[in-house]
Amino acid sequence: MPTLTRRQLLAVGAALAAAQLGGPRRALAFGDDEQFDLPLIEYDGPWSGRPNAVRRVLQEVEMTTSVLVVDTSASLPLTLDGLLRSPIAVLWGDRGFAPLTDDARTALATWLGAGGLLFIDGADTRPDGDFDASVRRELAAILPDAPLTEIGRDHVLWRTFYIVERNPGRLRLDAPLYGATRDDRLAVIYSTNDVLGAWSRDNLGAWDFEVVGGDERQRDLTLRFGVNLAMYALCLDYKEDQVHVNYLLRRRRWTVDPQ
Repeated sequence: MPTLTRRQLLAVGAALAAAQLGGPRRALAFGDDEQFDLPLIEYDGPWSGRPNAVRRVLQEVEMTTSVLVVDTSASLPLTLDGLLRSPIAVLWGDRGFAPLTDDARTALATWLGAGGLLFIDGADTRPDGDFDASVRRELAAILPDAPLTEIGRDHVLWRTFYIVERNPGRLRLDAPLYGATRDDRLAVIYSTNDVLGAWSRDNLGAWDFEVVGGDERQRDLTLRFGVNLAMYALCLDYKEDQVHVNYLLRRRRWTVDPQ
């Protein structure tokens, strides 16, 4: 049986969700099949605190893979119609936030159940700070049967395109990268190391934030993680059978050393 991409999984899941909710059939038209985005979720908090980050990592994705990206990233409202525009969405914050509404929680639960991937990025400077408490409160309500656990080093996320040896981010807090799993796929990936802060670059090319507790190698590693995140969001665990690797290597004119 062929492996579904996350877009295909979401299309099927969205159709089932629409049927259950009595919604319109247009839910089948999920996202843009041609261009990838990494949209930020709008919520009652400082969700837009890294406005230059997504543009920078999308440039990295397009330069290093076969994936076409959007010209301008768009944020997503916390509604089912909003979330269904993309197979992945980003929740960023640096402080605690008020509980989400029941409608917002239901929208997130439905989208995640349909195949969506939520990347949560905390920049609280403390791995167990107020943002972390808010995130764990919401995930307990949205995914009560899928607790956060550390993502092991054997997970395909660490090697979907690059091999990433350590936890990414600007802050280097050495906290684990966490995940919540549904149906043998990561539905949530959660970092407390300010990944977007390491991606963020201004219009003149200068980095917006210094790397804390590390060096520029940590920034490069975090950009590579962004490429891995994009590939996992689009293709789930394709890396396990190496389907796309030779094509991507040829595109970059890289060679594979004979074994």
